[in-house]
Amino acid sequence: MATYIPGYREDIIFTILFYTMGLASLALVATCISYLNRYADAKGFLLVVISICLVLSDLTFYNAYYLDFEVFYYADRIVNIIGIALLVVFAKKWLQDKEEESLTEI
Repeated sequence: MATYIPGYREDIIFTILFYTMGLASLALVATCISYLNRYADAKGFLLVVISICLVLSDLTFYNAYYLDFEVFYYADRIVNIIGIALLVVFAKKWLQDKEEESLTEI
């Protein structure tokens, strides 16, 4: 993928950061799937969908920016909005669970 980026041979730091981001994205998805396998609940499923949406957002932005496919800008925004909206739902669910736990302890 880095070969399609203009000037990737001259800017070695950008290439290293590009591949590091790809590895971090793969690690994020793998960790979220591992969490889902361990705790099979709605929060785990939301976490997997959020991570996949954020990785898809990065991929569609790469297609739009570096490969000059303008239509992928729309896909990037849509997937990014879905991921952020689900992140808000996840945070709300997490806060509600914390509140219920504190009430039952008292």
